[in-house]
Amino acid sequence: MNDTVYYVFDITNGETWGYFRELYRHFTYDWGYSYHKLDFTRAAVIYENARFANRRMTLAQAYRRAVEAIREGMGEEAFLLMCGGLYDPIIGLVDAQRTGSDVLSMWSSTVNRDGKTAPYTIRQSLERFPSEADVYIKKTGAHCVCIINWSDTEEKIPEVRLGTLGLEPEGRYVACDFYSGTYRTGLTAENAVVFPALKLHGATVIKVERIGERPVIIGSDGHYSMGAECTQLEIEGGALRVGRKALLLVDTHYRILLQEGWTTEQGEIVDVTLAAGVEEVSIPLKRIETVHE
Repeated sequence: MNDTVYYVFDITNGETWGYFRELYRHFTYDWGYSYHKLDFTRAAVIYENARFANRRMTLAQAYRRAVEAIREGMGEEAFLLMCGGLYDPIIGLVDAQRTGSDVLSMWSSTVNRDGKTAPYTIRQSLERFPSEADVYIKKTGAHCVCIINWSDTEEKIPEVRLGTLGLEPEGRYVACDFYSGTYRTGLTAENAVVFPALKLHGATVIKVERIGERPVIIGSDGHYSMGAECTQLEIEGGALRVGRKALLLVDTHYRILLQEGWTTEQGEIVDVTLAAGVEEVSIPLKRIETVHE
């Protein structure tokens, strides 16, 4: 592989599994490592002329059994990232799998530095999915649509047709653009929405979420999901409560659209800042009284 000769473990051999189990037990419990990354692991299964000890076991079975031994050694609490291997056989065993290649820190290059340039690696990861990748965030019910401008010569207008996202027809929605900070409210599943043009090689993430029943984050300089990192976003006791795990070491700003019936001195849209390390803030609200004639 890669014009290089390697020696690899026979992953059909039970003694190999025992070695892996003890090795990662040692790494985790004796040396204290809690995050493990394994790379280049497909090397164990790609040689056509290899002779394995157990010829009745498929390579997919052997690969999973080897990873099981590694997991048994490090325990369930350690984080296991697998790279450059077989994806399907180890679902449920590892915490994450890298889908892309090594990457050069440039868009194009004539120099080979054992890596691929950005267009190649981005396409490798994303174009296994539709050209505009839609990620559904179960926690918030939001759709995050990633749009990329691959062009070397023309800007691209990012457009999302809400009807393609499987939204409920009777709902009202907001769409917000992570990078420009712009948003559109009062949308239905029949609408299409556009945002500021993407420059050459540019990209953005557009979140679409239902509005009306609870507060919704419509802008953030934190996570790309614009709010999935929050552990609390609700109105309680006449106040807006915003909470998160204190993972970010910088101040994070949120722009929040309140549900109907609530306002502040800022209006129905509230700008909230969580300082670095702060887990929760509370903003007093005013109830809007509805007069029935």
